[in-house]
Order: sequence, then C-alpha cells, then structure tokens
Amino acid sequence: MFTKKHWLHYLPLFVFLSIGFVIFWYFSYNRLVQFYLVLVASIYYFCWGVVHHWIHKDLTIEVAIEYFAYAVFGISVVFSILNLV
Repeated sequence: MFTKKHWLHYLPLFVFLSIGFVIFWYFSYNRLVQFYLVLVASIYYFCWGVVHHWIHKDLTIEVAIEYFAYAVFGISVVFSILNLV
C-alpha cells in the first residue's frame, strides 16, 4: 500500500510510467514503437516491484508472480485495444 513513508520508492515508478504514457501517445502513428514501449514499461514495472519488495524484505515467489501477471495482463489489454483500433 502506498504510504508517505515509501513515496521515494514509488516516485521512479510514477515518473517512468508517466513518461512512457506520453511517449506512447506521441508515437500513436507507429504501432511498432508502441509495442516496444509497452514491453519495456511492463518489464520495468515487474523489476521495480521485485526490487521494491526485496528492499522491504517481503519478497516471495507469489509476489513476483503477481507482478509478472499484472505486467502480462497490461500488455494483453493494450495490444487488444491497439488491434481493435
């Protein structure tokens, strides 16, 4: 859960994903760039989650799988939408 105590941990994630969103929007005409951007953002999200929990010493295989599943789900949703447009 996000707390004031951990805001410095969440700041890089927020900044990276915000910049990624802006770049994704800017390259709306190029699906290949969007494809790679979503992959990079998902990998970053997964790695950030694992490192965050490792730092807090509460990393388990279940937590890693959860971050991986959300990353894959996000990729699936974005590409489903991209293919319909």
